[in-house]
Amino acid sequence: MRNKVKRTLSFLLTFVMLCSLLPAMALAKEPEGRYEEVAGVGALVNDAEVHVYSTKGAGDIELTDANSDTFFAQGTGYRQYTATANEGWVFDTWRFEQLYKGEDLGNRYDYGLGKRYSFTNSGDDWNDPYTEGNATISVNRLLTAGETVFNKLSYKVYADFNPTITATAGENGTISGSDKPVEVEYGKDQAFDIKADTGYIIDTITVDGKDIAEGKNEESYTYTFENVIAPHTIDVTFRVKPDPGQCIVSYVVQGDIPADYQAPEADIVKEGETYTVKSVPEPVVDYEFSGWYDEDQNIVTEFTVTGDVTLTGIWTYTGEKDLWDTVYGTIRVYMDEGTEADFNNLPGLNLNKQVRLYSEKYLTDGYRLCGYEPINDFWYTTNAKDVTARDISEIVLAKDKLVGSSEKISIPMTGNDDYQVTVSEGEDKFGLIPYTYLKIEISPLRFHHLPRGVIGCY
Repeated sequence: MRNKVKRTLSFLLTFVMLCSLLPAMALAKEPEGRYEEVAGVGALVNDAEVHVYSTKGAGDIELTDANSDTFFAQGTGYRQYTATANEGWVFDTWRFEQLYKGEDLGNRYDYGLGKRYSFTNSGDDWNDPYTEGNATISVNRLLTAGETVFNKLSYKVYADFNPTITATAGENGTISGSDKPVEVEYGKDQAFDIKADTGYIIDTITVDGKDIAEGKNEESYTYTFENVIAPHTIDVTFRVKPDPGQCIVSYVVQGDIPADYQAPEADIVKEGETYTVKSVPEPVVDYEFSGWYDEDQNIVTEFTVTGDVTLTGIWTYTGEKDLWDTVYGTIRVYMDEGTEADFNNLPGLNLNKQVRLYSEKYLTDGYRLCGYEPINDFWYTTNAKDVTARDISEIVLAKDKLVGSSEKISIPMTGNDDYQVTVSEGEDKFGLIPYTYLKIEISPLRFHHLPRGVIGCY
């Protein structure tokens, strides 16, 4: 797979709800965007339900204790969960909410056997409220709050994890935070100060394996990760500072870069000398190198050095496109008659129909709507900058514009037992201007009759 130079886009959408019952309680957040529901650990009974969410891809959630696998009785039922972080993540805390008739009851308590709380550190102890930061939480069903089969009590707990950034530095300089991985609050920015020792300058800055041009040849530089929602790495190296009257000619490359290709090392040249640019790279199958460009975007082979300069080489992929890794400005979703029939059979009004594409790279909400009503025979999205088919995790067909409130058909981008997803490149014109788009087609697999992919509320 070829390397691509992309600008990382990320998103965060959470809603914070306040509860006045306990000042120290963890604030609950809606599951959209940051969270995914953990399957197989919740509880559903006629008048109450428990839903468990976790920061996407950040850790494992385990049901570690319960007084019954299937029963969640008033006054005695409890379910205990423990969170464990994956590599590159740190567990932060559990957040929770207890919803009844549209109101968050927070960490409600009763006096069944002393003062008992809805959320505690352990299923064995209901008398002490949950402590922020504890990796285990117990959801305890107290005496009735008035819930019925028509007005259910809904418990929701959210495992918050924070990503880490690992910073390393070579000899003759430092980078802040290099003593251990830096924990970053999810969605926040994190800056790293880079400083060369006396007589040295910054040679390379590598972020997540990609070379960063900014900051090179400086004695100090601050690199900032913005909206951190995943683990990262940053590595810096240093080189001897040129003497007065000497200049640095640096090389960087951009575009579709062949695997294992590295930009040439920088040269130190006396000011006023004529410099001969290094040769273009050897030919690589399916790739084209257009040349070395100066800072005025002119191809150069020789020039007079008047100061530090960075030359940029541009690679272009000329072989057959890998559709899963190609960025398109427009995405279209097509459904055959069988899929459309399943879609129409979902509860809800057609007026609010949506097709949602979920991807960590979308700017907001964790998805980009493909229109409330299809154009001709497809649903569409534009401004899908830097998003490829491989970046899309799933397609969700919904007949309610509220994200978490209706039944849906959820289809992984790679398809499942019920639906096939086909990816291809489509062609169209805007006026007289031709363009290509990412075409996603959904069709039921053979012998498919009912939308078994329908999932419940989350």
